[in-house]
Amino acid sequence: MKCQTLFLCRNNKYAISTPVADQYAADGVIPRAIALGVASVRVDGNDAIACLEATRYARNYILKNKKPFFLEFMTYRVGDHSTSDNSALYRDEDERKFWREKNDPIKRLTKFLKVIKHDSIPEEKEERAKARKEIVESLHRCQTHKFPSALSLFDDVYDKLPQNLLDQREELREHLEMYGEKYEFLKKF
Repeated sequence: MKCQTLFLCRNNKYAISTPVADQYAADGVIPRAIALGVASVRVDGNDAIACLEATRYARNYILKNKKPFFLEFMTYRVGDHSTSDNSALYRDEDERKFWREKNDPIKRLTKFLKVIKHDSIPEEKEERAKARKEIVESLHRCQTHKFPSALSLFDDVYDKLPQNLLDQREELREHLEMYGEKYEFLKKF
């Protein structure tokens, strides 16, 4: 549909406990986007400046060409995937230590700011605590809001919905009318 969309992929080298090398033959996801004819760039996801510049480039491309763009941020997930994951079972501690110590994006950005003698470099520990507090407060605020209707997932994308999405929205409405009791979580909507 040639939607003017910026697709972002955070390639953190694992999908829960499975390394990407065990999931597909390519070295990342970007070949799939290229195969679909979508302009694409791979960027060091731990380099804040590179991420900013790649995102600016992609945005300008989308605005100029009226086509989608795909960015693959190559990074690393240092921690567990979730509370039910124990990444120590499938990753070597030296691997995690390398990424934590040598490739931490905040440490890299701080080092860069010091090299260019930036005027104000915040203390990492204080900034992390401040950011964590803001995130937790935001999550608590979000929990007080009523969830939107499941049908609203079709809103705010097109000025006028194309027929295929009108059909899908109607199918979803009919499905929810028929089987709504099977979706307990939807009662919050």
